[in-house]
Formats: sequence, C-alpha cells, structure tokens
Amino acid sequence: MKKLITSTISIVTSAAVLMCSGLCSAFAANEEPDYFDSESAEVYLSDLDSFSIDLSSQPKILSNFKDGFYNYGDTLDGNNLAVYNALMKLDEPTDQPFNVKLTRSVSIKLDERDPSKFTEKDTETYQEALFTNCKPGIDCALFDRPELYWIDPSNLAISVGSDTTITRDFFAGGYTVKIRSLTIVPSWLEGFKSRENAVEYGKLLDEALEKVPVTGANRYEVLKNIHDYISKFTYYDLEAKFSSSAVGALVEPGVVCEGYSEAFKIICDRLDIPCVCVFGNLIEEDNAGHMWNYVQMEDGKWYGMDVTWDDLDGAGGREVKYEYFLKGSKNFYIKHTPVTDYKITQLVYPEISEKDFDPAFYSITSSTTTTTASVSVVTTTTTTQPPKSAEGDLNRDGDVNVADLVYCQGSVLAKIKPQYSCDVNEDGVADVFDIIYMRKLLI
Repeated sequence: MKKLITSTISIVTSAAVLMCSGLCSAFAANEEPDYFDSESAEVYLSDLDSFSIDLSSQPKILSNFKDGFYNYGDTLDGNNLAVYNALMKLDEPTDQPFNVKLTRSVSIKLDERDPSKFTEKDTETYQEALFTNCKPGIDCALFDRPELYWIDPSNLAISVGSDTTITRDFFAGGYTVKIRSLTIVPSWLEGFKSRENAVEYGKLLDEALEKVPVTGANRYEVLKNIHDYISKFTYYDLEAKFSSSAVGALVEPGVVCEGYSEAFKIICDRLDIPCVCVFGNLIEEDNAGHMWNYVQMEDGKWYGMDVTWDDLDGAGGREVKYEYFLKGSKNFYIKHTPVTDYKITQLVYPEISEKDFDPAFYSITSSTTTTTASVSVVTTTTTTQPPKSAEGDLNRDGDVNVADLVYCQGSVLAKIKPQYSCDVNEDGVADVFDIIYMRKLLI
C-alpha cells in the first residue's frame, strides 16, 4: 500500500520572505517592509484535503512514450519542470537546501499579510499557489527516478524564496504576493542513521543491481528473470525499514508495492526497456493505494506487471506466480484500477494492450520463395522460439520443486486456472497421472 505524497511533504514559508523590495511601489513612502512569521505560516500538503482546488487547470502528466522517452516529467509545465530537474540532479543523499528559480513568477491576492491572521480563503489561495507549482514536479521525479531511494517525502520541506515580494493595494484592498523561486530542503528516510549511511546504501544498491540476472533470448525472458529475482529476494512487509524504497526490494528484504515497482523500473531503465510506475486502487479514507508497472514489449504494446501480487511470500520468499505478468487490460483490470488524480498531479498512463502478451510472438514463421519471370523474391521471417522449460517446471520459475507439484494438483483439481500446461507426461491431457508423474520426478 502506498501513501499519497499529498499527506506528507511539508510546505513552509521561510523567515526572510514575502518582504517588500524596490518593486513595492504601492507602499507609502514611510512604511517599512517587514517579514512573515514563519512559525505561524507553516502548512502541510495534507491540508490540501480541506480545500477545493480546480484540478481542470492543472497540466496532465504524460509519459512521452511516442518519442521513446518514458518519463512523467516530459510534459510538466515550466515551473514544475524546474522543480523536477532540480531533484533529478541530486546524485547523493543530502539535507542541504537548494533554490529553484521559477520560469514564471506566481502572483496571488491575499486579504492579510500576517499568516496568523489568514482567512480560510487566504490559506487556500496560498497553498494552491505552492502546491500546483511544485507537487507535480516532486511526484514525477520520485516516479521517474527510483535512484532517489533515500528521499523521505514526509520531511521534504518547501518554502518560498527570499526574492518573494509583497505589495499593499490601497485602492482595492489586500495584498499582492509575487513568488519568484522556491527553496527545497530534502531529507533522507528514517531508516538511514546518517547521510553517510544513506550514501553507503546507494553503493549497495548499485552492487545489487549488478547481480540481477538480465539474460535471455528476448525481452519476455529478461523480464521473467527480473520478476522472479525480485520476488524471491524480498517479501511484503509494511513495517520494514525501507518498505517504500527499491533498497527494500534489492538490498535489505522487506518492502511494499512502491518498493517492488521502483525496483522493477530501475532495472528496466538500465536495460532501456520502457517501463513506468502506475498508481491505482485508491482507498480515499486512508489516502493510500496500490502501485504496479506497465512495460512495453517488442510488439510495441504495453502490458501490466504486478510483481507485488505475484510474490506469494512462501518459505524464504521463494514462491512465485505469474497471474499478473505481462497482462492485458481484459485480465489485468479485473483487480487493478489506475487512478489519474494523484492529488493535483494529473497522470496519464500508456494504454495497455487488451490481450495478454503471447510468447508465440517469438515463434518461427514460414520461409517462402516466390518466382516471377526472371525475378526471384525470397521472403524469410526468422525469430527465436522461447526455450522449453526443464521437465517438471510447470510454473516456469526456473526450478523443479514442490511448488510445481502444488501447481499441478491445483490445475487438475480445478482449484486454479493454470497459465501453463500441466500435461507433464505429455499424453495430451492434464490428469491425475500427471500428479503421479510429478511426484516421481521429485523423489
């Protein structure tokens, strides 16, 4: 289960902000600019739930898969793209603040200048200005770059920059605040004891990625190896130290759906396999939901992939199924409902194929020769046949063990709908004799 970032990122106003500059010509000549009270001005993204913001005006975030780039940040507006790019430049864990210059200044009207005296309208206006110009950029950076494994959204603070000015409107009443930049203060996850500890885990993550088996005659086999490796290495654990990070799926076992999805994506990214993380199955009362992946195959179509739900967490976390492996919408959407409204951030996902991916895509087709007069045209289509699994490896997990026997029994007794044939003795029918055959193989 993944908590929406809305309820965790803190938004604060800094001490020396919203002050008058030489541009504050609306002030009386003898009126001196002063500062905002930063303590009373502190707000949180969770406060957004109390207000109504028009989401129709917010930019839709779309993976630019048509051009070969698979990042949600590709169609962000200028201000959010500036925030996104600043976060994407963080190569190592840090808690040092950095300033983001907005490409377009943001002006808002307030009735009061003292945050402690803000009306409900003032609070909503101020929050909307900050939220809409930073949250989509933050969300997309965390979706697109799992290498930001160390960031703790709950302690990522945002404040308006020191070049923010305020002017008083003597004729219409109220004040105009002009925001030109934002200051971001990142923080690492609580599981890391220090910055140095977070850096060390980054090195361990790089080492772990080198161990992932990425061999195979085609993308199907490569993805199956990745899917199986993650499932067998880790297990689902809400209380794990790095439950929401790829670290929990590849370095120190114990993870939730977010960690599974980000680990799968980070591996695909390094192999230039188009892959995105997808949010859905929203539970509004808990402000949380599920996360999975969409991945593009050689046929140009996208398919659903849910490593979390395919990990059965058996003995040693080594039992794996393929119920949600490269599935089309007809089967995948039975239990998966994508959600495009990620609290201000409006996501648009790749459209997945209606049908499941068929490994027969790689099958060898015919070679024909056509002769017309003196011109000979030879048409040959050659692809690779998926390798036949070892005898008894009914669930295609690469091993022949008791899990295959259970798979066979479940199929014969109609307790499960098998993805692969259980006719292990190759007599043309899956029946009790296949169960007996499997037992002999395992003795």
